[in-house]
Amino acid sequence: MKTLLSVVILIFTLADAAPVMAASFVGRWRAVAESRDGVRKSIPKAVKMIIVFSANGDFRQTVQMGKRPGKPEVGTWKLGGRGVIVKSGPSKRRQTVKRFAYRVSRGHLYLTMKLGKETVVIDLRRKR
Repeated sequence: MKTLLSVVILIFTLADAAPVMAASFVGRWRAVAESRDGVRKSIPKAVKMIIVFSANGDFRQTVQMGKRPGKPEVGTWKLGGRGVIVKSGPSKRRQTVKRFAYRVSRGHLYLTMKLGKETVVIDLRRKR
């Protein structure tokens, strides 16, 4: 009986944790660095990559290089399994699904994904 009660408490705790983790994503984030297979490089100041995770599940990413305005990618996001799932593209018809492992720490969001054989980590800082 004790074991069953522990399992029920664990299930409710995990169910309550999902909205809290989702809330930690909500906001505007700016890419500050990228690591490829452990080699970290800062994003140049002329490049502005802004990612917005909205509370309603909307996603928006804009990359601006120099003075040219960037074209936004729009879509949706959600937590799933052990990561975040983003479905986005330049239009609703041309969207792709990307899966990232994530870690939130001290005002930074680290998104990790595999590109071929490379492991890429994007370091985002919360934008106020």
